[in-house]
Amino acid sequence: EVLIGVHIGGVPSKRWPIEYFAKAIQSLHGKMNCCFVITGGPGEEQLFDQLKEKCGAHLINRVHKTSLKEWMALIAQCKLFLSSDTGAMHIAASLKIPLVAIFGGGYLTRYDPRKISDRAIVLYKQARCAPCDKVECRSMRCLKEIKPEDVVEAALTFLNSPSQNSVSSC
Repeated sequence: EVLIGVHIGGVPSKRWPIEYFAKAIQSLHGKMNCCFVITGGPGEEQLFDQLKEKCGAHLINRVHKTSLKEWMALIAQCKLFLSSDTGAMHIAASLKIPLVAIFGGGYLTRYDPRKISDRAIVLYKQARCAPCDKVECRSMRCLKEIKPEDVVEAALTFLNSPSQNSVSSC
């Protein structure tokens, strides 16, 4: 099995909807033999519960269960990492883990993970209100316009690449 890291947490206004993560995970799981290590921070445990409820794929719950050092060692074993605009996204980029970054209304020109890693794909839809500094957002238009199919397509770019010869197993 291929190990894929998924960071479901982060600032609410920058967090891709959990139902979108579920659809992307289900689609990837249907296309290849993979399992998903789900990460998040303190207070984000309910996000894993919501994901598990919507998702039948093999999920490993590491939400608020690792130290930063343990988390970095775990993510270093992943063949791919999926994340919204978070610190976790930047750490994965600095570890050169193939990364699909789901970027909402934040400051892309300032926080673009491709400045750190050439193994990152950024999915971004410009919104009228971006960039923004909101913690909460009613519309979440910038993130909702990035569809699960977009993430799956970007993920498969890495997962189907012949240069991805080291496969970590679950």
